[in-house]
Amino acid sequence: MDDVNIVTLTVVSSNFELSMVVGTLEENNIPYLLRNYDAGNYMRLLTGSAMSSTEVLVEENSYTKAKDLIMLVLGHE
Repeated sequence: MDDVNIVTLTVVSSNFELSMVVGTLEENNIPYLLRNYDAGNYMRLLTGSAMSSTEVLVEENSYTKAKDLIMLVLGHE
């Protein structure tokens, strides 16, 4: 089995940005992982928002395509 390298694509601080990033990745069949720090995941589930940021991670071999798409959607890195 080959090792998969995971890299940070972006860090978002709002649900709007998160939904845009996740939607774009899903539409383009790019696998991703989300990493929240502190109680971010629990707060997002309970209240619909989180005070902490969410890190979006992708496979290294998908990074360039994902980054280009995210820059088009969000207008920044």
